[in-house]
Amino acid sequence: MRRTVLLLTALLLGALSLSPASRADVGPGGFMSPNVKWLGHIPIDFPGVGGRVVTVNGSPRLYVTGMKGLSIYDLSNPTLPLLMGTAVVPHYQNEDVEVSDDGATVFITEDSGYSPCATCGFLYVIDASIPQAPIVRSVLQNTSHTVSCADAHCEWLYASTGQTYDVRDRAHPVIAPAGWADGLTFRQRPHNLNRDAVGLVVTDSVPRYIVDPRTDPAHPTLVNTSPVSPDDHLAYQHGNLRPDADRYVPRAAGDDDPALRAGELLLAGGETNETVQCDGTTNGPFATWSMVNFDKGTAMKPLDVYRPLKNGTWDNGDPAINVLGCSTHWFTERGGIVAAGWFEHGTRFLKVDPTTGHITEVGFFQPVWGSASAAYWINDSTVAVVDYGRGVDILSFDRNAATPTQAQIDQSWLAKLHAAPVAAAEAEKWACRLALTSGKAAA
Repeated sequence: MRRTVLLLTALLLGALSLSPASRADVGPGGFMSPNVKWLGHIPIDFPGVGGRVVTVNGSPRLYVTGMKGLSIYDLSNPTLPLLMGTAVVPHYQNEDVEVSDDGATVFITEDSGYSPCATCGFLYVIDASIPQAPIVRSVLQNTSHTVSCADAHCEWLYASTGQTYDVRDRAHPVIAPAGWADGLTFRQRPHNLNRDAVGLVVTDSVPRYIVDPRTDPAHPTLVNTSPVSPDDHLAYQHGNLRPDADRYVPRAAGDDDPALRAGELLLAGGETNETVQCDGTTNGPFATWSMVNFDKGTAMKPLDVYRPLKNGTWDNGDPAINVLGCSTHWFTERGGIVAAGWFEHGTRFLKVDPTTGHITEVGFFQPVWGSASAAYWINDSTVAVVDYGRGVDILSFDRNAATPTQAQIDQSWLAKLHAAPVAAAEAEKWACRLALTSGKAAA
């Protein structure tokens, strides 16, 4: 079995492509900057939606979720992923996958789409302790767009609905009597929650909250409340990461040095899905936030915002290309470089100054066909991209190579001239309509 999978994967990933040295041009895989190489892709995970890279016994694994279910890949050689096992779990619309730190348990939450039915979706608890044969251990009937582990073993889950799931008994998950969001007031419900390296949980909501589940995950304590001004046009808060959280040292009283230190920077994306065009001023935002003195009640505040180049219109030759939207989506960070899925605009590499939060685009991979949902660093130079239309792309990013010029970056944002809507987008619309119809029928 392993030899067959190795041969199949080698055939899928065997074609290497060198990026053009001087300009953003079309090569095998698509448009790419001089510091990015496309190593190949795995189409069997089409349509791909989300994923997670987890190191288990010293070796990284990629857990990929899509409308078909779950795939687990061995990334011991990150340029040659080996399929370890799959679990067939047809569902819609899980955007992300949550995995315990030991890789033994995977959680897929099924959103009922735009249905008003609160119990039309399901939480799937998957036993992946034998990655060659992951199985659905239990199912909890309850709708939530995303779920996030409140602890390393994922014995407690925080749902984007504000509920808390008690999953200590994997065979019998239940909704806890008290929700993690009880007592909090939202102008915008969380899309996602992210647990950082020390165990604090930051919400993607308006306002933003930081809660501490470390003492009692069933009853987390509120650490910080931070407004999100509509004047900043940061859109629907979608995802966040806090680099170097485990290196954070509280500041002494009166320390007002403007330079950020380890753990004082928050990275965040805003979702403007289903936006036809990038307007250059309000949609598609990726932002950095200051967390200075967050533990003393100081509100977090935006520092810098990066947006896609404004699209033109068909009559002046620029493409109106967006199907899933002019929007950032899931991203990860490693060594100061963010790799972010940007739907039809592919994968974007952003350099973030750790002391100021200033954002600079330093690379891109723009497939001719596809819609990137999420990008995950495997190591310092390799990224796995989960794509609605392509499955999984494997990219190499050279930190020492020349970065693209502004002209190359501008060209890449407008690269899909005359591109037609991808089939995956039509499939997503069909799945959405099906979920809506089924939800109403169930209600």
